[in-house]
Amino acid sequence: LYLRQDSIIFPHWRLNEVPEEQVLARNPQHIALQRPDGITLRGLQFGATDEDAPLVLLFGGNAHNVMGFAEFVDREITEGSAVVVSINYRGYGDFGIKSDGSPSQDAILADALAEYDEFTQRYPNRPVHVIGYSLGSSVATYVASQRHADTLILVTPFTSMVDIGKQKYGFIPVQKLLKHPFPTLDWLHHVTAPTTLIFAENDEVIPHSMREPLIHGAPNLRSSTLLANETHGDILHNKKIPALFKAGMRLE
Repeated sequence: LYLRQDSIIFPHWRLNEVPEEQVLARNPQHIALQRPDGITLRGLQFGATDEDAPLVLLFGGNAHNVMGFAEFVDREITEGSAVVVSINYRGYGDFGIKSDGSPSQDAILADALAEYDEFTQRYPNRPVHVIGYSLGSSVATYVASQRHADTLILVTPFTSMVDIGKQKYGFIPVQKLLKHPFPTLDWLHHVTAPTTLIFAENDEVIPHSMREPLIHGAPNLRSSTLLANETHGDILHNKKIPALFKAGMRLE
């Protein structure tokens, strides 16, 4: 488990195959973020750049095309009226937008804060909405625990990788072996932003037992929704997602 954990937590394959032409049809800007260790992170920026346009920072899953996620948010949620930013984790990406390096918890968290700092400097004095799906829900929670956010939206969040590991590998001392614990619940306790939680009833990845600790662990819970008959991989295709996102961001 110790030797295989990087490939388990960061598998690089994608649950959502999004055609390149669909993503690029909305004319996003290519963006790059240089890191102090020489790594270049790459991604796309969608939507408006008006002075009053809110800023949306997206963090995708460990087997997720975050560029497609951003295109979906720009098209269906903010409808071109916000600055929507998505940057690939280290080692992730396609469409010629692949980030350098290899992923790890420490690198992803430091990169996420750098992304927040960079884009809030580029687009200051506006609402900041932080959104994460699956693994990205942990990253988004960390960012909101360390920086100001007007909204935090978490889709299929989990309490920690340690807790997932304990349920899957109960006979192994996971806590001592795991290099990437992603303690979402611990970080959530320090989040002051209004928080929206969205769960999948038939989630085959995140144990159902994690819902209640997250619901009760959010200091400023705006809403919690369990989408019936929904799975982890398909939840973003649920017809209720746009309305839930808009309500969480107060766009309606």
